[in-house]
Amino acid sequence: MADAWVDLLPALEIHGYDAAGALVSWPASGAVETPLLRLGGSVRPLLPGRLPRFGRAPADAPLEYWSPTEKAWRAIEPGARIDATEPWAKAAALQLAQQDHERTPGDAGVNLKELVKSSRESGVMLPSTSYIVVENAAQWRMLDLSERQKLDQNAALNFKETPAPAWAWLSAGFAAWLAFRRWRQRRSAVRA
Repeated sequence: MADAWVDLLPALEIHGYDAAGALVSWPASGAVETPLLRLGGSVRPLLPGRLPRFGRAPADAPLEYWSPTEKAWRAIEPGARIDATEPWAKAAALQLAQQDHERTPGDAGVNLKELVKSSRESGVMLPSTSYIVVENAAQWRMLDLSERQKLDQNAALNFKETPAPAWAWLSAGFAAWLAFRRWRQRRSAVRA
């Protein structure tokens, strides 16, 4: 969990116990100098494998980095802007969707199945997607057969998704609970 938020909260540290019962910290403690970027009023750490996302900034706001030696913000030379339809822009958008999904899978607006589909279509491998390279059709058939057997052996893996109950059912259940509660209160008042 700490890894999913480290680009927004680099000091986030979670303590827990591993399988052997030893106390472990995630991420591991240590003084690591993290480069900082600033765009407009947003400051973000620059971390490998994570794309920084900034708040809204004016179009003319310079991208800057913190220089510890000069103890000042230094401007980064402007780069070329990429059209949103370019493969690199699509790969960056897919990486941001992956980061959002890791942080809050239910609220990210994209599910894992969509991420895998987009990853296959674009050819961009994400941490949550991977490819298995097979050399011939026989290997593909064996891989497919073994996956089906694994899914058939565990019935819980066959369910893809459970939809949320309709608001009417939730309201009816709550109303029934309230009615039952009032009935019990009246019954106990009559006995007393």
